[in-house]
Amino acid sequence: MWRDFETFIRVVRSMTRHLSDIDMGHDPSVTLAPTTLWNSGNEPSWIINCVGSDTRRWCTVGAPIWSSLSLFGRGTFVWYIREVSAVYDELRGPVMILKSAWRESGRDAESHIYEAVKGSHPGLAKYVIGADVVTSPGGTEKITTHYLRQRSPAPDETTKVLHRIVLGSTGRPIWKYDTEEQLIDGLISAIEAHKFLWDQKVLHRDISAGNVLLSDYPEEVGAAGFITDLDLARTEPDVELNSTETVHATSEYGRYPQRLQGPMTRIRIRFGTQHGDVITGTLQFMSRRLLHSMRTKDTSVVPTAADDVESFFWVLVYAVFRKLLAAPTANKEEEEEVLTHFRSTFGGTSPHTVKWCPTRCACCSLSTAWCFRAPSQRPCYPGAPTSRVPTLRPRGLVSIPSSTMRLGKVVKISSHTMG
Repeated sequence: MWRDFETFIRVVRSMTRHLSDIDMGHDPSVTLAPTTLWNSGNEPSWIINCVGSDTRRWCTVGAPIWSSLSLFGRGTFVWYIREVSAVYDELRGPVMILKSAWRESGRDAESHIYEAVKGSHPGLAKYVIGADVVTSPGGTEKITTHYLRQRSPAPDETTKVLHRIVLGSTGRPIWKYDTEEQLIDGLISAIEAHKFLWDQKVLHRDISAGNVLLSDYPEEVGAAGFITDLDLARTEPDVELNSTETVHATSEYGRYPQRLQGPMTRIRIRFGTQHGDVITGTLQFMSRRLLHSMRTKDTSVVPTAADDVESFFWVLVYAVFRKLLAAPTANKEEEEEVLTHFRSTFGGTSPHTVKWCPTRCACCSLSTAWCFRAPSQRPCYPGAPTSRVPTLRPRGLVSIPSSTMRLGKVVKISSHTMG
């Protein structure tokens, strides 16, 4: 800056005096809603243009329930929305979910994956509509990074495309369960939906605590919980560049103590080359097999449904940890012990810092604190330490006596991928 101060001044002047709101990055498909539509508090609401062929306009309700803070990620925002009247004077219809993210132009859009699924399942988020965002209602020009920079991509060049989908399913985080049975029922619904997708050769590849929710309407059979976020799903082999995105939970997921700041950061990773299928997902919930392949840079490893099923297991562990840490306790020593295990298991932010031990067994894909197999029956992965690690059962981690049969059902459902 100091070497070319005149240019710096010109840039600042252009940004503050000459550039329009759109030139500055304002989304032309979004406008500020009248204050009469704002939710309680000072959080503004926004009017969002029609999505795809749908003629409805939408209004956000409250603050975003999820947002990406990464400078190099997909800029994901998730909002509660309701339909707004033509004159913007009232909201109507049920509360829905709107997800807005920048996708790679060379990848299938998330809406296309939802539309490719035949039939429906109560454990899968209900798809309403989705499409790439255009500059004006009824227009055809898409909002891309090249459009914002006022230049055209080269014939073989990809670009980021703004994409939105509307989902009819609403829920709450998996760790905000009221009873252990509710937690297990929610996981069963999600696993059954995973099988429903896999039967159609759709592999989710990003099972994590942020993508498995407890339903707000559990009275529907098989709808105690649901999975969402199919933008990383694989419908056929594909190739992607390596990339990393850091995503932080917002206050809508519940305020959490400062001591949990580290484990509340999710790291999404895509790792692959032309010689093997891409490895993608949320690092802290990846299977041990995929973590090992990333540590050793083994690009021949292909993600399978079994890897997703193991991710469901880590979602269960994470949910119980979060619930325990949110519950008041008079035993500070026990609380610190649980916190230590939580940080050890979910505090890593790279393949080399996600811990295998002591919480993750050195010779088993399951945690030693949760493993139901005898040590002699635990299968070893290539490169795993040969020394046996004693089974750890920290005090107070979990007690699900009323849900033993339900947990057995989860294991039975998972057998479709485990062989």
